[in-house]
Order: sequence, then C-alpha cells, then structure tokens
Amino acid sequence: MAHDDEISKDRDTGKGNAERSDAGNDGLQGDIPARTEQLVVTVGNVWREARVSCPHRDILRAHRDGSLDEAQAGYLRFHIEEAECPYCQAILEDLERENRSATERDELEGIRERLLSSTMTLLDQRKAAKD
Repeated sequence: MAHDDEISKDRDTGKGNAERSDAGNDGLQGDIPARTEQLVVTVGNVWREARVSCPHRDILRAHRDGSLDEAQAGYLRFHIEEAECPYCQAILEDLERENRSATERDELEGIRERLLSSTMTLLDQRKAAKD
C-alpha cells in the first residue's frame, strides 16, 4: 500500500514516470541525457541500415556491364562512388570476382579443348601411318 501512496503523491506533485524510473538509477540522472544523445537518428542512417536506396544485384550487374541508360547509370555512380554505399560496393566486388572466375574457367576450357583436339589429331595421324 505504501507504493500506491507514493504513486498517488507523485501524481499530486506532478512528478512523471521519468523521475520515478530514476529511482533505480542510484541518483545518476546525468545518464539519461547521454542515452538520449545516442538515439539521434538521421535519414541517412536509416536509409543505409535499411538499404532503402540500394538497387537489386541484377541492376548492379547491368551497371557493371554498361547496359543501363544514362539516368540510371548516373544514379548508381552517385550511390556507389559519392555516397560510398558499402553494401553495393561489396556486391560489385563479388560480381567482379565472379566475372574473373568465369573468364578463367572459359580460358581453361579453351586450353582443354585445344589440348583434346591436338591429341585427337596426333592419334589419328599415328593410326593412319600404321594402316
């Protein structure tokens, strides 16, 4: 019942919830403004965290390949180069790595095909020489 009396007194004196919640704070009222300052939110922070302006991976691939119109390419240049979006920069790096891997695979496949072809030609020549 004593707790209810305190709440009633608080209502009568105009003390709000913030003052009552400081009771467990051991008198450290200076802690509240510090926490409030940490809660500063900017539109830029929200957009970056939610990736609101980030294009889909396929759009980034099209940008890398140069197949976007000038307006789209201009926005992506701004987003990647000026705003320095770390997410999109990372995706572009991944796409570049994938492209290099595909190129290397194609080169290796070409070497394999040439080796197979020259081996088959040599075997055919030896077989024809025996006959």
